[in-house]
Amino acid sequence: MTAKHQAATYDMGDGTRVTCTTSTPWVAGAQPPGTPSPDCGHVYERPGTYTITATHRWNLSWTAMGQSGSFPLTNTASLVVTVGELASVVVAR
Repeated sequence: MTAKHQAATYDMGDGTRVTCTTSTPWVAGAQPPGTPSPDCGHVYERPGTYTITATHRWNLSWTAMGQSGSFPLTNTASLVVTVGELASVVVAR
């Protein structure tokens, strides 16, 4: 059996829906905090609590005892996140 990821759709909880067909693996320390996503990102305009729902679509192919086939598979999960606000002041001297 082989599973190929087709896409991921994220309902960001603020009325925005983002669909991603590629993604870059996360590597600790590879990008400084605040760096935009290279593939698929979202910026919240207001602080608050949001429910993010991710739906992944896969295509599964199989072969066994001279037979083969394929079928789609979808899985969905949700997570509640709290988004804060960061403010800073830069003083030129």
